[in-house]
Amino acid sequence: MKLGVSEFFSVKYRALVFIWGLLTTETSFLLWVYAALGLEKRNVLLI
Repeated sequence: MKLGVSEFFSVKYRALVFIWGLLTTETSFLLWVYAALGLEKRNVLLI
């Protein structure tokens, strides 16, 4: 029974990680783009 429960949780965990990975890659990419643009603006302002 332990094996079945652990398997169930591992599958559920993998699915969550997969979905989370898709969401975070999208958001982190957008955040990275925003950060890059922000840094460019800051550098321009500093210079």
